[in-house]
Amino acid sequence: MSFEDEMHMVITHLIQLRQNACDPVALSATPRRDGEIALGGSLTVIDRAARCSDIAEATFGLERGDRRDAYDGQVDAATFGAIDHAVWNTQRCVIPVIGFRSDRRDAGGPCDWLPPDGIAYLPALRYSVADTAGRHGEAKVLVQADQDGRHLPLALNAISPLQWLLLAGPDALVALDQPWHRC
Repeated sequence: MSFEDEMHMVITHLIQLRQNACDPVALSATPRRDGEIALGGSLTVIDRAARCSDIAEATFGLERGDRRDAYDGQVDAATFGAIDHAVWNTQRCVIPVIGFRSDRRDAGGPCDWLPPDGIAYLPALRYSVADTAGRHGEAKVLVQADQDGRHLPLALNAISPLQWLLLAGPDALVALDQPWHRC
């Protein structure tokens, strides 16, 4: 089977909240769609290094120039490499979203996916951080194949973002789920 024939989902947009993700009032309010974060777009993340719910910025899905890996904004949890493990243990972050849009690589149409509770926290691997000139770093969303072979993002399962960020790497992997409903 060639790469182009694989039944594989790629995340093309993340949908974020308009409100400040750290504000408890905003989290309990009905989420409003602020807009889509497209490939290469800026997004906010809750940073592990801060050890609190401070907001930092990263860039989603920087392209590396390889057409086989044009959507470089995701990492498959089943194929972690040594660098991925190191980043997971030291630089992971959380992206609050109210959904995402994905396309199938076999030219199927796009579809929107939403969490049942209205908000989800996506774990991501933060490969670089913003520099002093204000340029943004890169964060890759952690994905895993579901029972239908679609690569969907993992999300925090019944744990607060701050508690999850403080977990050890292996424990943090166990505390993830795929709560998505296709719309």
